[in-house]
Amino acid sequence: MIYKIIAASNDYQRLVAEYDALWKQLRFDCRPQVDWNPPKVRIFDPTKPVGDFLSFAAGSLTVRDEKLNAVRTSFEMAGEILKLDGQDATYWCLNVLICVNGVDEDASEWLVDSKSGKKITLKRPVFRRGFLAESSIFKVPQQPGSLYVWEDENEGFFHEYQTNKLTGLRFETMQEV
Repeated sequence: MIYKIIAASNDYQRLVAEYDALWKQLRFDCRPQVDWNPPKVRIFDPTKPVGDFLSFAAGSLTVRDEKLNAVRTSFEMAGEILKLDGQDATYWCLNVLICVNGVDEDASEWLVDSKSGKKITLKRPVFRRGFLAESSIFKVPQQPGSLYVWEDENEGFFHEYQTNKLTGLRFETMQEV
């Protein structure tokens, strides 16, 4: 199966940058973060339950320090692991660098401009058979703010997430592989 990874930010705590000006610098679009300086972050909604993963910035995955080792192998295969400095804790943010051109553009569902008929935004991708990246976590160039994962019953991020009973994410089924 291929799933879209979605932060369960309505159900669990989420992080925000301590300073609004930082949001312009926090881009996770398949490119390395040059000269990363760990930003100061804080819990936005402390009354919500604590999840192992926290919503932070589009196109990234953020995990609590004590849970990093459970997903470290998958994170290292997918991109850069970047430190975030919290008020009372350290968090780790995955900047996914694996961007695979595996979308079947003709079979996928698009938001289309009603006047020009031009494709604007990928709504629901359909992946070409046999495209899978070595990393189980990946992005596609048509939608660099979204994260996807392929399922393997014995390895990879989805397996690590399920096996370790981690929380804070949802997985929306995209298609069978």
